Amino acid sequence: MACKFWISHVAAGALTLAVLMSCDSDLRSGGPGIDARDIASTPGPALHPALSGTVMEFARLDLTDAVRVEGFGMVGDLPGTGSGDMPPPVRVMLADQLYRMGAGSHIRGTSQFNPDTILASGRVAAVAVQGFIPPMSPKGTRFDLEILALPNTQTTSLVDGLLWSAELKQVGLVEGDATTATISRGRGPVFCVPNLDGENEKKSRNVRSGRILSGGVTQIDMPAQLLLYTPSYRVAALVQRAINARYPARPQLAESKTDSTVMIRIPPEYTDRPGEFMDSVLHLSLANDVPGYSEKKSKEMLQALLEPNAPHKDLSLALEMMGRTIIPELRTYYVHPQASVRYYAARAGAGMMDLDGLVVLEEFAQDSQSPFQLDAVRNLAAICARNIAAGRGDESRTSLALMKAVNSQNLKARLAAYEGMVQIKSQALRSFGVAGRFYMDRVIADGDQVIYATVNGLPRIALLGRQFNLPLGVLHVSADNVITVSVAEKPILVPQGDGKEPKDETVTLYFRRSGEKAVQLKCGRSLPIILATLAYTPDPLAEDYNPKQEFIGANYQRVVEMLSALCRDKSINATFVLQKPATQYSLANAADQQVRPETRPANDP
Repeated sequence: MACKFWISHVAAGALTLAVLMSCDSDLRSGGPGIDARDIASTPGPALHPALSGTVMEFARLDLTDAVRVEGFGMVGDLPGTGSGDMPPPVRVMLADQLYRMGAGSHIRGTSQFNPDTILASGRVAAVAVQGFIPPMSPKGTRFDLEILALPNTQTTSLVDGLLWSAELKQVGLVEGDATTATISRGRGPVFCVPNLDGENEKKSRNVRSGRILSGGVTQIDMPAQLLLYTPSYRVAALVQRAINARYPARPQLAESKTDSTVMIRIPPEYTDRPGEFMDSVLHLSLANDVPGYSEKKSKEMLQALLEPNAPHKDLSLALEMMGRTIIPELRTYYVHPQASVRYYAARAGAGMMDLDGLVVLEEFAQDSQSPFQLDAVRNLAAICARNIAAGRGDESRTSLALMKAVNSQNLKARLAAYEGMVQIKSQALRSFGVAGRFYMDRVIADGDQVIYATVNGLPRIALLGRQFNLPLGVLHVSADNVITVSVAEKPILVPQGDGKEPKDETVTLYFRRSGEKAVQLKCGRSLPIILATLAYTPDPLAEDYNPKQEFIGANYQRVVEMLSALCRDKSINATFVLQKPATQYSLANAADQQVRPETRPANDP
């Protein structure tokens, strides 16, 4: 069987070679053709014969892994749980960072903030900071960071802390001078991922380590390029020509620098999804501009879709890259009795904005019994986001399809539909930035209610359901006794006068950390109101700022842990889902390009 497949693969490659060589005079672009040596000596992957002639036969993405960055940093605002302990070389490095940030400067009027005094305080802690810049990320890309209190120090907890601006380098966790240039920076509130395991919740949490959600920012562009399996100026030129013909731009997106590499510039509509773009490039056929080639090759690919063990996703992408001339033939497969054929044909058509293909893809996205539902939901959102970024439409149709998927019986599909709504900035999603700490998203949905909290990318809390009110008589006390939520046995409505609606004060929020003044606030039973009241922090630069106004200012971590406990105790009729921390970065999940909540005033409550 392996021998038969290889013979078929070689034969298909030879056919593509013959077409390219015989039609070279008709290409009009003057590019070089491929000769027998280019294919015969190419140690590329053993592709399905129908995929011969695509870029992936001759080149691969020159990518090994995400770029690891690291450095030393300081976590401040700790409630006495930090430590002035740190190795002397680290102290010198951190003090130097504080001086560069403006501390201890007579000119800037900050001489009272002496770096040495700051570093000796129990309200700060020295930490090691590490992150992975996603492949091909443009300058300004945000990514998550991991922090860890330095070993052999007396820091007991990083909870409630804030990572001050840290310089991150490819080699930065050294105590001498052998460091590299700063290629990213990090800053943000600490999130110690909770275990959420009932009675063991407090004991199992590692409070000496944490995450800074979307806290890293790249300072440079990460390169994207294709590496040819066999050096060839002819092949490199053909790859360059095929990409620039399919994605016309000024300056051109592809440039063959050498006989082995083709440099790629990511187009604006793929800025936050570079992996998606490069995946499309790899499935692009080198002979698309040869008269009659697309029609003939697409029929071969469509026939291959009928094979149960064929690489259906690769074939679907390759069909999409053929262009809209194949849509009439493609549509005949939208009604095929075999679900996989129907789905992957429709996926290719939808990618080319064929309305019939989009209709079929939407049907799969709403079918809870289909094994393709999850993929269909994600593809609908990705296609819509791409077209919006390119100025080719709006989100209304996809929003409607995703809203229907949110009502699915499949929990993974429901969450994917919500994430898709965030991705396309759906008008059906009510999103609020809460005190610059996290986003709160409301999605009106039927079925079981869900509360979803992210631990990757921007901090978001999603409420999927209709009514999120705390029942009367509920009492919640946090594991460390810092936050208490008490709901009265009967509604408490306080008259306001002047014809105003009575103020709901049924819920009492009590906050007290060791050594600090207790704060007590009143609010209504609506969960969004409770969360906003807990997290609210007054802006000292606002015109109506009142320095005597009491506030709690609960961070994202405390809010997440409270929601988890309320759901676990059945105080809220909802299922709590905590996103799994990412352990590695994939091209399909490039870093989110949205700004942090504190820099996005629109839609804030």
